[in-house]
Amino acid sequence: MTSTDFSKDGINWSHKSVPGLICAYAQRLTNRRKRLGFSQRDLAKMVNVSVNTIQNYESGCLPRGEHFLNLARSL
Repeated sequence: MTSTDFSKDGINWSHKSVPGLICAYAQRLTNRRKRLGFSQRDLAKMVNVSVNTIQNYESGCLPRGEHFLNLARSL
């Protein structure tokens, strides 16, 4: 790791790497969902999106607008 990188919660963060941040976001989202005991289907219903959309979020696609807010409120 460089001087601008750091590790938190078992995730290596890099201020230089946007893809690294997106990957860390996806990993944290998945971990949080599982810790709360939600299936992807459960979370999809709460956020009002399809299961495929939740899978996309957990693969690194970023939610936007209302979906982002609903996701934040659900977790």
